[in-house]
Amino acid sequence: MATVSNEIKKKYLKQYIVLQKREREIQLEIEAVISKYTGRAVTYSDMPKGTDQHDLSDMEVEKERLEEKLKARQAESIRKYREIEGAIETIQGEYAEREKSVLRTRYLLNITDWNVIGDIVGYSKRHVERIHGDALKHFEIPPEAVGEWRKIF
Repeated sequence: MATVSNEIKKKYLKQYIVLQKREREIQLEIEAVISKYTGRAVTYSDMPKGTDQHDLSDMEVEKERLEEKLKARQAESIRKYREIEGAIETIQGEYAEREKSVLRTRYLLNITDWNVIGDIVGYSKRHVERIHGDALKHFEIPPEAVGEWRKIF
């Protein structure tokens, strides 16, 4: 397989974070739907509605659609988390454990502040940045995911 740049590796590792953000967006959409329908006059009638009235069944339909979308996104997030975690675990070498720890903290816990990552893994910010660079050199995107990430990137 051809050499993959660190930027591509970072994009691959960030896929879980992107999915998590999308989950939060869908949750906000659900809250907005509930607010839209409960913040105004609500009617339980099948009669035609005025412009300021909403039938709760409309809210339920919209909410259920978004909840199904959320469930699908959550399942995808779990799959991606496991895939990325498994790929991180394949890192080999003398300093593999600290490299894995830095990658897990950065890409699975979504901690972006190098000082905080350093506090968690027990190294200085500068040392963590160096470990991260070494980890990316040793990290390989799983062969079964190559076709998938090529479509994405």
